[in-house]
Amino acid sequence: MSAGEAKPTGEDLPVMENEDGVRRLARDARRAVREGPEAIARRQRARLAELVA
Repeated sequence: MSAGEAKPTGEDLPVMENEDGVRRLARDARRAVREGPEAIARRQRARLAELVA
């Protein structure tokens, strides 16, 4: 990897839809511990607003 290249994050790798949902749930659980349930509720409302729009 050269100095100008970004580190691979794995987000560009294809994953099954269920795995993506599990990862999202795990990420939300970690954030709930760090940021509290209010932050989770804010993100869920924002996600819902995107779906409705």
